[in-house]
Amino acid sequence: MSLRAPAVTRTQTPEQPQPKRTQQPRSKHQSSGASKGLKQLLRILPLSLLRRLRKRQRRWRQAVLGREDEGRDREDKPVVLTDSVCLIPGGEPVVRLEDAPGNARRIFTGIDIRASVDEVWTVMTNYEKLESRIPNLAQNRVIRRFEEGGARLWQVGQAKWSVLGKDFFFRACTTLDVRLHPEGLPNEMSAGRSMCASSSEECRDYDRTLPLVRDVFPRPFSISVEGVPVRDITMQNVLDARSDFVHYRGVWRFQPLTGCAQEGEDMMRLTFSVECQPHWFLPVAPVEGRIAAAMAENMVAVRDFIEGRREIAKRLEEEPAEPPPHELQERLWQLVLEQHPEAARHEAFLGMPFNRQHLAARWPRLVKTLGISEQQALEILETDVTPLLVASDDVAEILSRLAAISSKEKALELIGIYPSLLANDVTKTRGLGISTIADILYAQQVQTVIEDVSKDAQGKIEEIELYSQIFAGLKPLVTGRLNAEGLQTVRRKMLEATAKLVPNDAFRVLLKRLAEAPDPLAFLFWQTRAGLSVALLLVQQPSLALSIAEHSPRLIPHLPSIYTRLSVLQPHVPGIVRILDPYLEVVRPHLDRIMERMDKIEPHLPFILLNLDVLAKHCGILLDYFDDLLPFATLDGEEEIRPAGREVELFNDHCFRLLRQKAQLSDGFINEGWSMASLAGGGGKGGTLMAKVGNFIVKELSAGDHKTLLQVTDSFGEHLRAGPSLLSPIFLHFRDKETKRCFFAMRNCVGKGPFQALYDLKGCADDKLLEKDGIPVTAVHKRIWNVPMWCSCTWSQDRRRYYEGKLEARQVDIPLPAEQREAFLLALRRDVSWLAGQNLMDYSLLVAIKEIKEEPSQGLPPGQPYIHETPLGF
Repeated sequence: MSLRAPAVTRTQTPEQPQPKRTQQPRSKHQSSGASKGLKQLLRILPLSLLRRLRKRQRRWRQAVLGREDEGRDREDKPVVLTDSVCLIPGGEPVVRLEDAPGNARRIFTGIDIRASVDEVWTVMTNYEKLESRIPNLAQNRVIRRFEEGGARLWQVGQAKWSVLGKDFFFRACTTLDVRLHPEGLPNEMSAGRSMCASSSEECRDYDRTLPLVRDVFPRPFSISVEGVPVRDITMQNVLDARSDFVHYRGVWRFQPLTGCAQEGEDMMRLTFSVECQPHWFLPVAPVEGRIAAAMAENMVAVRDFIEGRREIAKRLEEEPAEPPPHELQERLWQLVLEQHPEAARHEAFLGMPFNRQHLAARWPRLVKTLGISEQQALEILETDVTPLLVASDDVAEILSRLAAISSKEKALELIGIYPSLLANDVTKTRGLGISTIADILYAQQVQTVIEDVSKDAQGKIEEIELYSQIFAGLKPLVTGRLNAEGLQTVRRKMLEATAKLVPNDAFRVLLKRLAEAPDPLAFLFWQTRAGLSVALLLVQQPSLALSIAEHSPRLIPHLPSIYTRLSVLQPHVPGIVRILDPYLEVVRPHLDRIMERMDKIEPHLPFILLNLDVLAKHCGILLDYFDDLLPFATLDGEEEIRPAGREVELFNDHCFRLLRQKAQLSDGFINEGWSMASLAGGGGKGGTLMAKVGNFIVKELSAGDHKTLLQVTDSFGEHLRAGPSLLSPIFLHFRDKETKRCFFAMRNCVGKGPFQALYDLKGCADDKLLEKDGIPVTAVHKRIWNVPMWCSCTWSQDRRRYYEGKLEARQVDIPLPAEQREAFLLALRRDVSWLAGQNLMDYSLLVAIKEIKEEPSQGLPPGQPYIHETPLGF
């Protein structure tokens, strides 16, 4: 119970009539009324100021972490934690702050951890790595170890707080002797044990006068029923050694919590009690609250690290590790040979053995440690195979530390940018390749950032991400793989790194878009072309031009980000201009973010423009939760997508939906008319399966093609929407959830036969005729092992027909109207430029010749060849 002072009631006496004052002459020995009043004021003022200062001090102290229970009408704060009370899993630690004699304080913290006492004990007695586990430990050095298991440490602790945006730091150093007590701290070495059952206020009054005695430690912040084993670690400043403390003593307690754990789960409580008294010239009162908060942050960091590592270990135990298939092993080994040939040659990496057996064992552990699919893991290793060359425990270590200061998702994102950050705790560099040394330098820099207590978690993540972009961009220069792909990587990573440094959001969006574009020059060309089209529209409609001119001063700062989306915004310009007057000021603070997400916003733009009166004022919140809201956004007439009636996972459908809309296709255009059983070989060299569904083709994707399509989708969509193209439009990219196979659906551009002729033109000796006068031409290849093919006199009829068809395809001449020929060549040049920018090769140009009954819309005479156009152009 709390002890409270009795309330005091003040009574007022009725006013007494005051005698009427008359002015009398004053002698020089009499004091004036003003003088008396001044003296009375001088007597009252110090007392009044003292009362006010005491009230302010009480309010300030109650606002300090650990002192919330001080003062009137405050709930008791626990004097100790008992094992009958379970703390909230994943919640904030309990903190208690008490006064001690003189310039000293006692601070108590406690937290519950989903782990065993042994696991936490092992982490806290690994003295060399304490600095990486405890974020507010600026420096930690082991001076010497004791035979009984303790150690003498040199430590520098740090607490940070911000005032008006400026960071201030309180640092204190000391030399500590750490002693282990596996059976618990003896009673005679603990002070204040008799106060464990007292009220909070009584305990504070008692501790306020409890002297600080050497070799007697503050009471542990956790107690348990008799018979429950506890372990303690004590820390005490070394006499006559360098220290900012006259007195420093602390005790860590490790206690199992069987009553708080779920069935089959470990749970323990970690508490820390410390009493510290700095030198007189280091006042503790102004910074005591921040010191208490720093100790709470340390507790959270220890818990997050241990639980994160435990989660990874549990995942590895639950799923037995199976070696990768032979083909995958060969692919992984090839990556090692390409990226780290010295590791394969010396059968060692960073002084540790490494060979094919290690590769086969580490692959499944790496996949499970990262918690991603094998395909995702392979994509990471194709960027950098280093994570497969280091021990699995090191991978789990750095992943846990990254997740502790951000999230698992952000940690995986950073690993995807530059996987070498998983090369943890490496110092040996002799005899290594330049690429490996660069990886080590990067990994060490990441560790330095993580252990830098002067930065908050967000600042650390931003710095690591910047280093990742820079090192990833320079990697091709270091490895000597400066081919076209390497130059493209350097360009992309440098632009991404520059985007991180640019303070202006509009330019940041522009640089990010340039980094994402496979061919920046082509991207700038098409955006400029779209801008010229918009300018022409404004010339034709002066009212729109006047409206934009009126708002131009407010739009100019956002022009770089708007420029990146001109090809997408072009069709919507009239509708956008009409809403500038009422809504620009509301939307303008979020304009750059809108341009950044325009790919996914555009399908819903007509609905947004129609309901802008409701949506505009919530623009910021909608953008914050855009990804969460997007699955619930539906378009008018939208149909569920279930190819062949199956449940699928869609990829980049925000882009393919636009292509379906332009081609006037429903979302369920391949929901019926085929099945997985109808997939068959298409006769191509790739050997992938396909099915014809009306005017469309559903084709299975290999892992490499699936990855490539994911990378080029946005650029592909913009390319098809921005101008004429001969590329076959793709309308859907999906993965069947049951079989995990990937597919895409594209238009069957040549339509149905029979054809007068169907050519497969490649611009080389491999041109061929696929169909002639409605009869397919069977492919009969000449092979060295096929003896009858050595001489043309022994060829079969099918072989002769196939060979003659190849000759015909090489010499085919297709007359076209002049206008269509120019348009055809323009589209061809445009496609070639895009394909080259993507480092892609288009395998062939399919040309089908057939007679159609309807008259051509171009007004050409009967029999005149022309190109039949589709809603997407050719």
